[in-house]
Amino acid sequence: MAEQFETNIGFLRKLPTFCPNKNCCGNTNLRRTGMIAFKRKGAGIVKDWRLIPSQETLKNAKLYKIRFPNFWKESYATKNEFFRLIKDDAEQFVKERKCGEEYLKDEKIGAFWHAHCEFCTQKITTSDDVVCFCTEDFTEWICQDCFNDFREKFEWKVCEK
Repeated sequence: MAEQFETNIGFLRKLPTFCPNKNCCGNTNLRRTGMIAFKRKGAGIVKDWRLIPSQETLKNAKLYKIRFPNFWKESYATKNEFFRLIKDDAEQFVKERKCGEEYLKDEKIGAFWHAHCEFCTQKITTSDDVVCFCTEDFTEWICQDCFNDFREKFEWKVCEK
């Protein structure tokens, strides 16, 4: 089982690697980041290695502007939709792996979640001090840099969450 070590919420923890997006942390991720095909200059594929055809679904999308870690603290306190999404995924993970039960208690549950920018695949976590953007269903995430670069091209509508 793959493991990662990071500092989060003021304590050192050891957790199994977990990603709610089943396709983002595997080998398919290499193609998305441009390490294989999209970064080759002159290949006639795309001019910016971060752009791939499947991202067209984000055209004219309504995005929430999210500020972590404040959004996570508010989500935990109010047990909102984002919290419930993390909680459900974390409980499923613990059930399947039969480990990590101690992280289902209190705010530590946020340590189970991370997402990747749909364009550059930058990792986003609940403990990051960062502004990012997500779709209304919290399934697609965009880092601040990619948002700035592609806002006009994709004609996004932004609201605070």
